[in-house]
Amino acid sequence: MLHFSNHIKEHMTKHPYFSSRNTPVKEALKFMRQKGFRHLPVVENKKVVGIVSDRNLKEAESFADTMHLTLADVMSTEPYCIDTKTPLSDVLQTMVDRKIGSAIVLNNVGSVAGIFTSVDAMKILSNILDRAYEDTSFEPNMEQFVSGNFFI
Repeated sequence: MLHFSNHIKEHMTKHPYFSSRNTPVKEALKFMRQKGFRHLPVVENKKVVGIVSDRNLKEAESFADTMHLTLADVMSTEPYCIDTKTPLSDVLQTMVDRKIGSAIVLNNVGSVAGIFTSVDAMKILSNILDRAYEDTSFEPNMEQFVSGNFFI
C-alpha cells in the first residue's frame, strides 16, 4: 500500500518558466507553444505580479494591433499564489471553487518555486484510478483523501 502525499511540493512542476510584464504577447505565445505549457507566471524583481494563460494570449492575438501588446496588457493581476506548505487538498478545492487552472507555488522568500496546474491534478487522478484498477478491492474514501490521510 502506498501513502498518497497531501503536500503540494510533491505534485507541483518545479522551477517553471516565467516572464516579465514587458514581454510581447506574440513572443510569449510562441514560447509557450514551443515548450508545451499553458500557464506563465509574470514576475518583476523576483515577485509574482500576474499570470497569463495560453487562452489569454490567444484572445489577445485576435486584436488588430497585437504588435504592441505586452503581458502587462493581458495578464491576470490576481493570480492564485500559495506556499510550499499548502495542502494539496486545499489547493484543489480552491481551484475548483474559483474555476482556475493553476496555482503559483512560492518559496519562503516569495519567489516562484513551482506551479501546479489542472494537468498536474489530472495526473494525480490518473494514478489513483490506475491503482484502483490494479487492486479490485480498492475503494477510495473521499473523506480520507480530502483530509490528506489517503492510502492507495
